[in-house]
Amino acid sequence: WFNSVRAWVAVSRFARERLVEAGLPPERVFALRHFWTPRALAPRTADRGHYLFLGRLTPEKGIAVLLDAWAKVRKILRAQTPRLVLCGSGPLEGQVARAAAGDPSIRMTGVVAGEEKDRLLAGCRAVIVPSVWWEPLGLVVYEAYDHARPVLAARSGGLAETVIAGETGLVHPPADAGALARDVIRIEADAALRRRLGEAGRAWLEQNTGPERWLDSFRKILAQVLAEKIPGDS
Repeated sequence: WFNSVRAWVAVSRFARERLVEAGLPPERVFALRHFWTPRALAPRTADRGHYLFLGRLTPEKGIAVLLDAWAKVRKILRAQTPRLVLCGSGPLEGQVARAAAGDPSIRMTGVVAGEEKDRLLAGCRAVIVPSVWWEPLGLVVYEAYDHARPVLAARSGGLAETVIAGETGLVHPPADAGALARDVIRIEADAALRRRLGEAGRAWLEQNTGPERWLDSFRKILAQVLAEKIPGDS
């Protein structure tokens, strides 16, 4: 049964490489990122001055790294520290709640969706994705770009393929709270940089993730698979 599988389709080049390393035949493993239909126009919401985390409050999402980085930011910027809004639920809710109780710049919202989620995305200065595990892709990056917002991400898994350092966002080594803090301070001080990165992210989304582009790539994979003669085929 296993040998009869004609193709495995991974959601990033990184995920494909891990599958090949695990022993799958490379000629049968393909990379195809999820598609996205960008909204007609990026929202023109005023900058509300916050940084945003969207996701599960779990260790692998880098919550401890983010909180550590924010403590470092606050130590340097003091009263000028921007707000950090964390949206989501999970086993580290208690840790986040304690951090928010001791730091007025941190806000915990729980899970958000719909108009509230759009409002937070459109008004943020950047989306932060500090994952310490191998993110296969990370659709939250697409969400940020859809609102023309830059991303501050760990160079982890598929994130390194969608967050282009210095072009659509800034990247830091996984689990490096100091590097993340420096990226926050850098982008906080430069509104022009935030705008340039966000606009480039929006352009990347439009150029790389549309449904028609996805269908074209999938058809090419399908054509290659169907054209291949597999031993034992009738």
